[in-house]
Amino acid sequence: MARIRGGVTIDAPVEEVFDLVADERNEPAYNPRIARAEQLGDGPVGPGSRFLATPRGIGRAGR
Repeated sequence: MARIRGGVTIDAPVEEVFDLVADERNEPAYNPRIARAEQLGDGPVGPGSRFLATPRGIGRAGR
């Protein structure tokens, strides 16, 4: 089995980066495989938050 490793250096505070990626609504901006993402329910993003992501191409939305 092949293994691939990689890394990215981000010039931003860790809290800012965490908040960006924890809110899946932002994923289409940095993941070209995701067409759309929306939060299910109201309120701030936090433990228990749920999202619906729609991939590009074949496939179906995943929760």
